[in-house]
Amino acid sequence: LIGVYTIIYHFRVERKDAMRIRMYSLVRSVTGAGEMEVPAGTPREALKWLADRYGEEFHAMIYDPAHGLRPGVQLLCRGRNVSAAGQMDTPLDPGETLDLFSGIEGG
Repeated sequence: LIGVYTIIYHFRVERKDAMRIRMYSLVRSVTGAGEMEVPAGTPREALKWLADRYGEEFHAMIYDPAHGLRPGVQLLCRGRNVSAAGQMDTPLDPGETLDLFSGIEGG
């Protein structure tokens, strides 16, 4: 059993196409998690994976049918808003961390 856990753990951590995504506020309420590993190589793939996994509620929160991402949705990588910078298809380094904020955050 320990050997199986070790193999699974190492596979999970060393996936070449995996990144971490941290979710805040309303996004977290839909996913039930504040952070998870996502099998994706680009920001767009990460959001698609999350939308496929969490369904219509997540999709409606993040996407606008006419414009792609909803206004105000921010996907940050190292403090840079990759969604606003037109870098949704830019390959990211394995193990990179993205921060996802929905467009309805308050202050």
